[in-house]
Amino acid sequence: MNAREGATYSAARIAARVAALGKEISRECGGRRLDVTVTLDRGFVAADLLRHMDAPMVCHCVREEVRDVDDQGRAREVSFGSHPELKGREVLLWMQCSKAA
Repeated sequence: MNAREGATYSAARIAARVAALGKEISRECGGRRLDVTVTLDRGFVAADLLRHMDAPMVCHCVREEVRDVDDQGRAREVSFGSHPELKGREVLLWMQCSKAA
């Protein structure tokens, strides 16, 4: 078992890290528009991050489907229910990956 497996973090620690990420993303954007693509089941978590970002942004909410594509369960295929036009844009994709059971 590695050190992070089963780790628990306080709400204050998580909130501080989310705030720091929001500021870092804002700084990296440099005032450019950011297209934020959020999977619907992660929207509430993403909202905390977006509140800490100071950048022009458009939020796209999409439905994700994840399935194993090889018989060993090592490969994953992710597809989205809608396809926002993102070609040539600055994009932040917010998805949460979880371990397969």
